[in-house]
Amino acid sequence: MIDLSQVWVKIYVSETLLPQIRVGQEVEIVPDGSKSSLQGTISWISPKAEFTPKTILTPETRTSLVYAVKIRIPNKDGILKQGMPVEIHLQGS
Repeated sequence: MIDLSQVWVKIYVSETLLPQIRVGQEVEIVPDGSKSSLQGTISWISPKAEFTPKTILTPETRTSLVYAVKIRIPNKDGILKQGMPVEIHLQGS
């Protein structure tokens, strides 16, 4: 059994978006197929890129750097299920 009262989602953000996010920041989570949204909090940001570009960095390949981010989401009503796709919106975006 899985406790779904609080869940987390792992997302990947590009290097260009990284300066706009911080641990503790509130985000909006919209489950696929739903008109309602939930609030979550960024709880962890990876200190290094998940994918490393080739030896030579060009403006085109720099965007291939992505960083893992975990978001904690209170889910008391059980709206989110394990493996459910969601869309994330930064507050004020």
